[in-house]
Amino acid sequence: MSRAGVPEPLPAALVDLLARVSAAYDEMDRERRRNDRATTLMSDELTDLNSALQHQVGRDSLTGLPNRSLFMEWLRNGLSVAERTGQAVMLLFVDLNDFKQVNDTLGHHFGDLLLKEVATRLEACIRTGDTVARFGGDEFTIMMPAIGDLQQAAGVAERIIAAFSHRFMLENNEVAVSPAIGIASYPSDATTCDALLVAADAAMYRAKDSGGGAYHFYTASMDAEAHERTVLKHRLAKAWTKGEFFLVYQPKVLLNCGSISGVEALLRWNSPELGAVPPSRFIPMMEESGLIVEVGEWVLDESCRQSRAWSEAGAPPLRIAVNLSARQLRQPGLPGTVCDILARHGVAPDAVELEITESMIIRDPEYAISVLNELRDMGIRIAMDDFGTGYSSLSYLSRFPFDSIKIDQSFIHAMTGNDDVTAIVNAIIGMGHALKRRVVAEGVETEAQRTMLGELKADEVQGFAIGRPMSPDCLAFLLMGPAAVPLIAETDCP
Repeated sequence: MSRAGVPEPLPAALVDLLARVSAAYDEMDRERRRNDRATTLMSDELTDLNSALQHQVGRDSLTGLPNRSLFMEWLRNGLSVAERTGQAVMLLFVDLNDFKQVNDTLGHHFGDLLLKEVATRLEACIRTGDTVARFGGDEFTIMMPAIGDLQQAAGVAERIIAAFSHRFMLENNEVAVSPAIGIASYPSDATTCDALLVAADAAMYRAKDSGGGAYHFYTASMDAEAHERTVLKHRLAKAWTKGEFFLVYQPKVLLNCGSISGVEALLRWNSPELGAVPPSRFIPMMEESGLIVEVGEWVLDESCRQSRAWSEAGAPPLRIAVNLSARQLRQPGLPGTVCDILARHGVAPDAVELEITESMIIRDPEYAISVLNELRDMGIRIAMDDFGTGYSSLSYLSRFPFDSIKIDQSFIHAMTGNDDVTAIVNAIIGMGHALKRRVVAEGVETEAQRTMLGELKADEVQGFAIGRPMSPDCLAFLLMGPAAVPLIAETDCP
């Protein structure tokens, strides 16, 4: 203390120390505030991330619809509410016909675009309070709670079918797909979520079997069908890897002279567990799964190998007809695949005839025309199979490069004693000849039918009255055996 009572100034060193301590405290306070802000921001980000993750867990990343897990949770809740209130719940199971074709021909990018558009159209068709979910792949489910009657579910299904009647535009590519819709009801059809899904799935397969856009309600008889389908599908995949499929050959005969003009290769399956499975049961499943592409290529390859074997054994020239599936026709590079098979076995192109049906070409006729013209330019013959069961459009016969048309067997069976059907067959034969196409009648089972077709001037006939499908050895015996040997069935082979 100075003599005048004025405090003496602090030493410079102490002032400097106090300043540095104050600055350190200020910096510590600022760091604390920064940490508080960082902690708050991190907490907010974690909250947002957790919300996003929770949303993602229950949502399909492509369409934004509820995914299978979330839909099952909502369905369980919906059934619980319905049990308490005594109301009904409808479940619609929707599958897309021909979706695999889009992926195979245009690529997965366009398949994804299609699924997004499908989701949008489905949401536009449902009622307020209904839920659409992407169940997986090209399968969608719709829950309709508090429903009054079946007609409400039918109305939604009909709106979906109508919405899908308009083509999807995917980056300047027009794509047509149709829905197969199965409908099951709680509690009349099932009382648990899993059982309700099984019922709706079974009804969906019935709708798929109907072809095109269709819906079906579940019935109790579908349980056995669903079980049979599951068993068959499981066995089918194994059967292909185990080599359980084989070919038989059914002769075609010229009506004007009775000589064999060719054979049709037919796929057969003899399962060790199921026995002989009819083609009408397993071939649609092959189409559905896509296995038909690989199997169809094998059928053509095996037919050409057998043709070469017959030729080397001294058999007369014989044309082999092979059925082409819808998926094969749409498969990129089909003409090249056929060319490679012919070259591998040394078979001339005009020794092969590919049979297609009307239903295979109506979905994308321009593409079909281009593929068939390319095959025809190679020298391969093209036949329209099952003529009369589809649109039977004259434009198809004039625009497509068909060498022959095969009258569907339903007309041949109904022809005897029915003047109207006979007139139709006569008109088809006349039309075919006017267009310079050969006309083949398939499914000829009686001598009377054969005689009538001769009088109507059909070119060729095929059926049980002519010859049943037979093994390669049986056909070789028929072709190279005694001239008097009649056409015979496989079981009659020596």
